Amino acid sequence: SEPQKSAPCLSYHFLACQDCKNSSEICGEFGRCSGSRRNATCACDPGHYGLRCEYQPCQHLEVDKLDESFHFPSTYYWLEGAEVYNRPVYTSASLDDNQTLSNGTEIILFTGVRWILSSVYLFPGLKHIKNVSGLAQYFSNFNGYVTDYSVMYVSEPVYMTRLDDEASPSDLQWLHSFDASSDTALDLRLQPDLEHGSIETEFSCYKDDRLLLPSEDKQADK
Repeated sequence: SEPQKSAPCLSYHFLACQDCKNSSEICGEFGRCSGSRRNATCACDPGHYGLRCEYQPCQHLEVDKLDESFHFPSTYYWLEGAEVYNRPVYTSASLDDNQTLSNGTEIILFTGVRWILSSVYLFPGLKHIKNVSGLAQYFSNFNGYVTDYSVMYVSEPVYMTRLDDEASPSDLQWLHSFDASSDTALDLRLQPDLEHGSIETEFSCYKDDRLLLPSEDKQADK
């Protein structure tokens, strides 16, 4: 039978009278309200992100445990300037704008409902992008349900019902995606292949070269 199409999951959001009169309440201590009354947004201080500038990214992620089915690198670095659904993007190479992007570079990003782990060659839109600034610009327009891309691994769903939701991919269960081929149906692309079970892999968050425990990770993100 035909699979049921699922509706896209909304990112965490809130409603507020955002006319910048109560900037500290809207954007917190790490952001400034800017723009017109109809289009006011929080401009976050460097090193902060989120709808209300409430998060600080892990500077890099380390894979604590590997099983035989998980073939990706053990370290991923925060890609400064890149943000998807108010979450950071990580790459398997510590990149600066003088380096070229290779097809073998692995990427971790948030899709609005799950974190994914994939490779540059599985994003057709990155074919002609060779530097970090181009990569950051590409992801600023990324949409988890519209952009053309394929997935190799997915995290468990992230339910954005609290401010301390998973702002980084650490402390999440990971699974094989349903299908990594480029012709995968949109409603299956972010679904796990449950026949393979979960992957015995954990990502640990490092900030200022210090390992944060899961509870610290969430507290630091507030």
